[in-house]
Amino acid sequence: MKNISLLLIMLFLAIVTRAQVPGTISFQGSLTEPGTNSPVADGDYNVVFTLFDALSAGSSVWTETHSTLSIADGTFNVLLGKNTPLDPAEFNKPLFLEISVGGETLTPRIELASSAFSQSAKSVAGAGNNVPSSGNVYIGGDLQVGGVAPTIDLAIDDDDTGLEVDQDGKLSFYSNNVERMTLLPAGNLGIGTMTPSAELDVVGTVKADDFTLNTPKVSYYSVPPSQFKLALGGTEATYYLNSSYYDVYVVGGVITNPAYLIAPLNLPHNATITRIDLYYQDSDASYDISASLYGVNHGTTATAISPLIGTSSGTPGNAVMGINMNHVVDNSLNQYWIYVVTRQANSSLRVKSAVITYETSNP
Repeated sequence: MKNISLLLIMLFLAIVTRAQVPGTISFQGSLTEPGTNSPVADGDYNVVFTLFDALSAGSSVWTETHSTLSIADGTFNVLLGKNTPLDPAEFNKPLFLEISVGGETLTPRIELASSAFSQSAKSVAGAGNNVPSSGNVYIGGDLQVGGVAPTIDLAIDDDDTGLEVDQDGKLSFYSNNVERMTLLPAGNLGIGTMTPSAELDVVGTVKADDFTLNTPKVSYYSVPPSQFKLALGGTEATYYLNSSYYDVYVVGGVITNPAYLIAPLNLPHNATITRIDLYYQDSDASYDISASLYGVNHGTTATAISPLIGTSSGTPGNAVMGINMNHVVDNSLNQYWIYVVTRQANSSLRVKSAVITYETSNP
């Protein structure tokens, strides 16, 4: 007669689908020769496993045969229920496993803890410490970690707080039975929305100390003609805004004394100015338009930040002057302006608009 000694019994519900279907139990044991306690010879054995409702005698509730169960160094591993599915409903009472090897029944029967299958395939609760240290664990219904009667797939210390998978690849996070966050199969994560349309889609207020973009965001700041105002350069002159708001110009005054058209810029702090373009019209053969970017200290000092944005050529018609640059806006020190210089006593030199291209690393 052979002896059986149990090295490790791994018992847990192993339902492979969410429907209420029979499950499996992973079982490991060791077979030794009588008297010597030496492992049995390696090979394939005919082993029959039977579940009874009593330690001795009683009624059989399940049986399964493994005709070629491999045993090495006396140790075997078997998945009970693989050939003849187990019914989780039977595990609401004590059960005892009987093992027969090559037609010889081993004694005594092994009592299985009732937590091997808990409550039924619909819900698992209180599995105690009977969790396998290796291999896969399958749950056929809702899993409760603390508390009772879960309403979602995985509830933790509460019936309705945890995780839910209600379709292939979709993971939902619940608190107090409200779906708070959703991860879709494609990878989009929604907070406050169950249908996120981006990798992170938040409905509501987002609070953070800072955000940094992987790639700087390019933006454009447009200065319309109405933003340019007259700053006198020593003589009286008159400022005109075209009635159609297409351009501005200066007339009157003394030709040799410049008159300035200036426009303030309200750019984000730490933005990097990469280019400035000034759109204008020059129909004067003798005099030109020139423009610069100025930073005006919050005190009284005005400093030209860039070389000239450009100088017009005196060629009639509409044109644009521009310059590439790399200046970081510091609103703590400066206010920023575009200065346009004109030395003309009629409407031949006109400013139409300006466009500042800048980059930001923060939204």
